Amino acid sequence: MKLSLDSSMLNRFVNVTVVGCGGTGSYLLPMLAQINYLLRNISGDTCGINVTAYDPSDVRETNVGRQNFWPMDLNKPKAQVLIERLNMGYGTNWNYEVANFGKCSEYTTDFLMTCTDTIKSRLNIGLSHQFDENNIVWIDGGNAETTLNVCVGHLSTPKNTMKIPNWFDLYGETMKSVKDDLTKSCSHEQSVERQDWGINQQCAMIMARVLWRILRHGSTDLGMHYCDIKEERIDSLGIDPEVWKTFEYSAERTKH
Repeated sequence: MKLSLDSSMLNRFVNVTVVGCGGTGSYLLPMLAQINYLLRNISGDTCGINVTAYDPSDVRETNVGRQNFWPMDLNKPKAQVLIERLNMGYGTNWNYEVANFGKCSEYTTDFLMTCTDTIKSRLNIGLSHQFDENNIVWIDGGNAETTLNVCVGHLSTPKNTMKIPNWFDLYGETMKSVKDDLTKSCSHEQSVERQDWGINQQCAMIMARVLWRILRHGSTDLGMHYCDIKEERIDSLGIDPEVWKTFEYSAERTKH
């Protein structure tokens, strides 16, 4: 079974919403700029991606080094720093919002890529879109100190195709009882103890690869990716109803 690029997204620029411009998002955005550059050149400038990035936070001292920021970026909005840098370097006209993300619209978003720090934000996204009908694809990336997972599925109920479950569908019930750790790192040492160097880059790379696979090759047959950088191991699970059952999710739930 595969998650395929919807026919409405063929031969045009697709819209990508990136939520979170910190550890993972700050590395993901430059990768998206590279993907856009490649797609535009391969297609004769008929295909590519437009990006809107959301993040309410400014660059802090402890962000420099582990996240994709420079000392000159201190105290500036993360989303603004990254998008303006990429627009200048690649000649794009991408947008940013120094704000928390609200809700997707199929008129403005084809792919939602979440790189947020909290479980609560993911739950809110899942809850706010669970009864919608659209073809938006949700690619979520999350990580701990040395481990990460990336999940790809449909944000809501897609039109004319079977729904591939997203992070909320598979993990939502389990994660509702988990409390977020909202403590800010006070030093670089504490920062890398909470998330080791390289975990964010790896998470961003897998997320970008998922998007590339769908846009360039038309589909992906892998729904979940897991990585442990301490063990140097990457594993993936296929898009498979039998796999979904292990999360107590049934494809029957998506049928009208």
